[in-house]
Amino acid sequence: MPKLRMYRPRSKMNDRALPVIQECSEERIEEGSSSSSKEDLSLYASSSEEVHHSEPAELFHRFVTRKCVLLTFTVLACIACVVGVTIQLNAYDVTGNQSSEAKPRVSSFIQRTESLIENELDVFRKDQFQQKVMSNHFPKDRTLETIRLPEYTTEELKPFSSSDDPVANAQPIFWIANSQSSGGATALKHILTYCMNLVISSDATYDDDKEEKADSSNVLIFNTADKLGHYANANTETREGLLRAQEMAVVESEVVHVISTPFLAEASALFRNRRRTGRIFTLLQNPVDQAYANFLEYKTQQQAPDDITISEYTAQNNQGGNGIVVSNPLTRALINATSDELLDYDQVLIAKRMLLEQILVGLVEQLDVSVHMFGSYFGWDIQKHDAACLSNFEATAATQNDHPLTESDRRHLANFHSADMELYELGKTMFEHHRGRYSSTSSTHV
Repeated sequence: MPKLRMYRPRSKMNDRALPVIQECSEERIEEGSSSSSKEDLSLYASSSEEVHHSEPAELFHRFVTRKCVLLTFTVLACIACVVGVTIQLNAYDVTGNQSSEAKPRVSSFIQRTESLIENELDVFRKDQFQQKVMSNHFPKDRTLETIRLPEYTTEELKPFSSSDDPVANAQPIFWIANSQSSGGATALKHILTYCMNLVISSDATYDDDKEEKADSSNVLIFNTADKLGHYANANTETREGLLRAQEMAVVESEVVHVISTPFLAEASALFRNRRRTGRIFTLLQNPVDQAYANFLEYKTQQQAPDDITISEYTAQNNQGGNGIVVSNPLTRALINATSDELLDYDQVLIAKRMLLEQILVGLVEQLDVSVHMFGSYFGWDIQKHDAACLSNFEATAATQNDHPLTESDRRHLANFHSADMELYELGKTMFEHHRGRYSSTSSTHV
């Protein structure tokens, strides 16, 4: 007798299949099959009964799931077909000729679709960025809502708006993050003035000693000495100049493209009439490198001993109220703290939230990318300007020291400016996010 082939019964097998298998099994056993074969067949018959009774429910579930998925794709395909056919039909008139309104209609549909997709992607990117910032730069037990903003930018005043808000009618404010010594800030001001032909209110007012520039109560625009740039007659890089700019209604005049200042708290008074809001952008530099540049400048200008050390230099931190060296100047500027005030961690968190929500961040070491990012964000046309003009001024921002910092001095300065180091690390994360959103020179944030 030929050997019996064992196989798993299919799902469509009826109730008569199992007795047949059992009958065949008994015949095989009677013909001299081993006891192990008997056990195997009995086990198989038992498992077949389980499969027979359990598979219908499972198959029904799979059937329904597949049908639902198929139905979903069918509906989506039908919708796509209807939309496509509608566009095609609207593209031609009754005579079969292409309609004159076809291209604008199709183009408008495509633009709306691209806009919706881009908005969804933008929301996704912002959510990812927010999660990354909160996990890496803020305590786990704190949320942004529990951290207040500085007093000069409360909900009632709101002089500065978020970098996520539309740019329309906003006044660009270039915050000079370190007023003591910053080659990056100087280079950027020159680029804005000479390469982009923007009118800036800055310390350029004092390049010429004409009295009418300082005495006029109206906003006046003057040429630079070489006739290649323009500037306003208000030095907004001093507290006195900011008061004068407020009296002159520089913001309301709408003829000054960029207001340059290191004093954000005082600059907030320029927006008290609430007709416009300020939009802050800045260039950040590694606080250790910035502090070392300040140290070298101090040695040159103050005729300090050549053998003065970094530790001796930082030991002059507000000793006797002289304020020669100030720790964490970025944090103090953002929260409007005095140079002799001891900072606590809550104040550092306030400065972080201010930087995160209301400042567009560029980096000195990435000046070229930052300039194009600022131009794209504010709608300043970078492409039409001479590339050589940009590169010339960008080269001046690179600081080269003949005597590099030792590792111990670098650690000392990092500890001395520990709060600013936290801000800088946050700023680098923000820069990567901002460059991804605003670096395209073909789009403007409006």
